[in-house]
Amino acid sequence: MDQTLPVHNENPIDIPKPVLEEPRSNRYVWLKSLGSLAFFLIIGYFFFKDLTWILVLTGVVVFHELGHFIAMKIYKYQDLGMFFIPLLGAYVSGKKQEVSQKQSAIILLAGPVPGIFLGVILHYLSIQFDMYFLEKIAWILIFLNVLNLLPVYPLDGGQLLHRLFLDDYNILGKIFVILSVVFMSWVAITSGFYFLLLFPFMMVSRMIGDLQHERVEKKLEAEGIDLMKTYEEMQ
Repeated sequence: MDQTLPVHNENPIDIPKPVLEEPRSNRYVWLKSLGSLAFFLIIGYFFFKDLTWILVLTGVVVFHELGHFIAMKIYKYQDLGMFFIPLLGAYVSGKKQEVSQKQSAIILLAGPVPGIFLGVILHYLSIQFDMYFLEKIAWILIFLNVLNLLPVYPLDGGQLLHRLFLDDYNILGKIFVILSVVFMSWVAITSGFYFLLLFPFMMVSRMIGDLQHERVEKKLEAEGIDLMKTYEEMQ
């Protein structure tokens, strides 16, 4: 007598579906941005005691970062926000899965280049109307934005050089970052502006994180996992 064994189609192991983190709302991002701006102004006033020039410097920084922000918006970055670091400057944060070298170059240049042009325009206006205050603003715009184009990481010029000609996973890219860390540390120590050491610290922390990320990626790729697939494509 033939016996048919029952076939069980259900998976005996019930693996719960992971809950993905809810994306932050734009309101939350901008509240965080405004909070960092307020902290930037308070710390600046505490150190320099000159509200007028603190507001001027903040305006220069905001104009610079707005260039990055608009360029990233054009290239459809998500979760955009502008965040201020007291005594150091600001940065624009956003997410996009794939960014070409051309897009990276335009985004990086969109900060300093408009600032330099505006500085030149204000300089000529200050000469025409004999406005000393306007001339000071013009030179601040020109100086800070030209300085930002120096080929030192993490300045825009350094990031541009790094993204166009080097690579995070390339030994030359790592050497470039290490040299930038040494240079920034030297500037901070010799100038007495020790708070600038925050830049080398952040750069070293990021490099360590990149190395750990690189090891994980290589391990996953060795297991045959396609890292370019989204969570929905893996269902």
